Formats: sequence, structure tokens, C-alpha cells
Amino acid sequence: MKRIITKIITIIMVAMLAIVSMNTPVFATTNLYASTTSVHVGDSFTITVRLDGIAAWNVHVSSSGPVSGCTIAQADASEDAMNTSKTFTASCTATGTGTIWINLYGDTTTESGKNEALAGSISVLAVEKEASPDPDSNPTPDPVPSQEPSYPSSYSGNSYQPTRNQTSQPSDPILSTNEESSKSSDTDVSISISGYVLSEEKGIYKTTVPYNISEITIKATPKDEKTTITGDGVVQLETGENSITITATAEDGTTKTYNLKITREENSENNIISTEQKDNDIAPVIIVLIVLLALALGLIIALTLIIKKQKKQTENKKDNSNSMDTTPPNTTNPYNPTGY
Repeated sequence: MKRIITKIITIIMVAMLAIVSMNTPVFATTNLYASTTSVHVGDSFTITVRLDGIAAWNVHVSSSGPVSGCTIAQADASEDAMNTSKTFTASCTATGTGTIWINLYGDTTTESGKNEALAGSISVLAVEKEASPDPDSNPTPDPVPSQEPSYPSSYSGNSYQPTRNQTSQPSDPILSTNEESSKSSDTDVSISISGYVLSEEKGIYKTTVPYNISEITIKATPKDEKTTITGDGVVQLETGENSITITATAEDGTTKTYNLKITREENSENNIISTEQKDNDIAPVIIVLIVLLALALGLIIALTLIIKKQKKQTENKKDNSNSMDTTPPNTTNPYNPTGY
């Protein structure tokens, strides 16, 4: 009987584990991002949609602004109706200057039957290409005709050389200005964060990220390849405003700092609702487990009572058999009381 009870308990536990594994909810995740945050007019970039933990999907991506392409339309399901991961890409081309908006919509379904709507958007800034210098143009300004010299000079070869008592001419202010401009451009840096648009206000680059983003990757690209950059790369974010400083150091030691303020949003009501929804999804599983435990406990109690009852009946039978008259029967002949 004990073996039977052990088998029954084992079967109940296996059934409970099977129910938990079948009803444990799996939540889908969605990511939409672009290969760049800014692009030149006429150049192309790529957008990507990645879905994880989904068994069926209906994904659509549209675009608005000065862009062509940038469309995705995919609807299907996994062959075994089990959760899987999917990645969809599309090529986009900037056709003019301005902000390009990429919009995601549709829905997904997990293997447990949970349906979630897709919604989101990102932006890419399209700008004009910088004008390249004309190789045929002469960067040196045309010489200004000199006035009649007021100092003596001597002829050497095919050029006039001033005598030793001549003072040097002042440097060309145009050339001096170009030289300073060249030095300042050595520390010019292009800063971007994948998936987000930076806005500049009083020399400070700003953007805001959702609460579920705990780190970002900052890319700082100098115009001069000999310029060194510090402060870029992967940055961990705290909730609220994060101040980040990027320093560009030119070959001649000139430095320039770029200040960023990245705001990580507080835990929004959407996150709270999502957590409550997950708790609501798990509640039925907990109820099923409690019911199964109650049934298992009731079955064990019933089997225990049955065993006790059978044992008591067995003991009663033994007592009855022991209390019966054990006097041997009288074998004396009634018609011969003397025995002879």
C-alpha cells in the first residue's frame, strides 16, 4: 500500500511540474533601431526590427519625411508554434534634408497565446553633404601689385631680394585666418548615439532614453584621424540626468570638450502596469498549484484512513477468532454414561 501511495504522489508531482511548464508565460521583446542617427542626402542606411520570444508576428514599418524605401511588411508564424526570434531589415535612402521618421506597428503572439501590440518610432536626421574643395582652384590669393619700393634692393637671379636694412612685410591676414581655422577643425568631432537623436542647446548635446535602457554607446568621430578621443564608448546610465564629457585632443595638444546630458526616464506607469499584468498572468498557475496540492493532501488523508480501517478490521477478526469456545466436543456415548 505504501508503494501505491508513493506512486500516486510521484504522478501528482509530475503533473504539477508539467502544468507549470505549460502555463509559465513568456514575454516578447521588440527592438527597432537604425544603423545611424544622421545621414547625408543621397546616402543609404539600414533599419532593423528584432523580435524575441514570439510564435507569430504581424510586423509593419513605414516611414515619413525625405526618404525612400524604409518599409517592412512581415506576417507569419513559427512552424512548431513555439517561441522563436526574428530579425527584419530594410534599406532607406535620404532624398532631402530634414527629419526622417521610422514608425513600427503591428502585433505579436507568444506560444502561450499572449498577444501584444507593436508601437514605436525612431528618427534619423538627413543633412546636405559638405562641399568638397575644387582641386583646380588656387588656394593662394593673387599677389597684390606692390607699390614703388621706398627702400633699395638688389637683383639676384630672377627675383628681387630686399637689402639687409629692409624690414619684413607683415604676414597675409587671410593666410593667418585659414591657419587658425585649420587648427580649430582638428578638434571637431561628430557625436552620435545609436537609436537616438541628439539635440544641441547652448553647446550641450541632449537626449532622453526610456527607463529600461541602462546603458548606451556613444560614438565620437573626429574629423582629423590624428585626433584622440576620450569619454566615448559604452556608458552606464542612472535614473534621471546623466552628465557625460567627451574630450578631443589634437596632434598639437589643443583640446576641446563636448558636454552631453542623457536623461533616463523614471519607472513609468507602463512598467508598473506591465508588472501587474505579469502577476495577473501567473495568478492562474498559482491557483492550479494550490488546487493540486489540496487534492494530493486529500488523497493522502483518504488513503491513510482506508489503511487504518482495514487494519482495524483485521485486528477485530483476530480478536473474534480468539474469543470463540475452545472446549473440545463431548465424545462420550449418551447411551452409555459410564463409558463402558
